Amino acid sequence: MNKNHKEILKRNLLFFFENIVVDKLKKFSTQKEFGYHGLEHTELVALRAIDIAVDGGLSRFEDVVPVVLAAALHDSARKDDGYNENHGPDAAKRPESTSFLKDYVFNLNDKQIGDILSAVKVHTVAMPQMFGFQNYITKILCDADRCRLSWDSGYNDKFFFTSTGKKIAKMKPDEVVLYLKRWKARAEENKIPTVGRPLDMRYVKDPLSRRVYFTEPLDVTINEVLKDIKKQR
Repeated sequence: MNKNHKEILKRNLLFFFENIVVDKLKKFSTQKEFGYHGLEHTELVALRAIDIAVDGGLSRFEDVVPVVLAAALHDSARKDDGYNENHGPDAAKRPESTSFLKDYVFNLNDKQIGDILSAVKVHTVAMPQMFGFQNYITKILCDADRCRLSWDSGYNDKFFFTSTGKKIAKMKPDEVVLYLKRWKARAEENKIPTVGRPLDMRYVKDPLSRRVYFTEPLDVTINEVLKDIKKQR
């Protein structure tokens, strides 16, 4: 799959998530819009999942859709940012989650729905060393969700399944900024609305708390992104 094909696929998946999935998710998700586990976090997990899936070799839109939907659902049963080891199983067993996946727009079969719910259920506990539930959706969802923890607290190889997920997880703060710039530019170029702050804020690392967080608005153009990419080569 060439770079142009990948870019078109990512753009189409971004449109799908922001314009179709988000509206349907908001109707039943109990999570807040902002916050550490809010909808803005879900958006970034979905975007990372798209990158991991497409850059990892999935070349068909319909093969990546289950990954995007798993990302959408993974924190949908959360009500706050507190520790909750059951939020994955809670999201997977909600009737609303099954109804969401059965929407005719998504065109999923029963096996795909089962695999998505399985991935959502185990996304906090699944590890590469474990066996029995490692469908590709689980692997990609786990990696996409855990990248932020790696950015916050440091990379640990044992928590990641895929080579693309590992590459994103190893990013340094300046590389994370460039990463978000690329997604923001992609959204703006194609006039795709996004959930909110994540694609409009700069990612920085606080040297005292070692936490990564968003600060001032990030103004970016396609040309600036291309310049940054050239610098990285």
